[in-house]
Amino acid sequence: MILPVALLSACFLISASLGSEVVPEEEVPTTPLPNINNQTSSKTETIDFPDPCSQGHYDYLVLREMQLPGLDPFKVVCFSHLDEGISGWLNVYYNRHSDKPIFNRTYEDYERGFGNVDINYFDEFFIGLNRLHHLTSGKPFKVILNTHPGTRICDHFVVGDRSEGYKVKNIGNCTGEDVWILPKQGTKFSTFDQDEDGVPDRNLAKEEGYGWWFDPSMRPERYSIGVYIKRTD
Repeated sequence: MILPVALLSACFLISASLGSEVVPEEEVPTTPLPNINNQTSSKTETIDFPDPCSQGHYDYLVLREMQLPGLDPFKVVCFSHLDEGISGWLNVYYNRHSDKPIFNRTYEDYERGFGNVDINYFDEFFIGLNRLHHLTSGKPFKVILNTHPGTRICDHFVVGDRSEGYKVKNIGNCTGEDVWILPKQGTKFSTFDQDEDGVPDRNLAKEEGYGWWFDPSMRPERYSIGVYIKRTD
């Protein structure tokens, strides 16, 4: 299966840091979150779970604010261009250079999220494991995994809760290029202070300098990583 050209183009734009930077208008304060730049702008739209990324906008990237049950409001970045191949994708993990210190975080940091969430191609962030669990468990999602040298798309993607180690509970029907970042079903999330990679006498998250769903068969590489999800119902 060949992925839509527009979708591949969108991944390329982010991973290559192309496009025009969008400068937010006058900022309006919202509920602050630890380790996240959570200032909204006058362009931010407040919406309810579970549809953060509606389709049909003219901008490639749109800043939204959403509320999940039991959690504080937070910002998300969506692809919402009118092009059907791009619209509706939610950016959840964007690491332009996987060895940068911003991603060498504790398990608690990865659980709650960190980084700068804004509508330009240079901001790096992670939405947070707890939010990712609530999103993918509440409604069906597919996922794009983008890194050098290609892109993989999977029609099913579900992340478990903290008691399950935020493991990948379901990922399947994947097409596109083979990429090393594809997590195996059942793999728990690892950080330097919580080693769940299953590799004896090694800590891949500590060695690589970022958290991920590492497993013994994985061969990490130092390239940018982008993860995007989209509702399928």
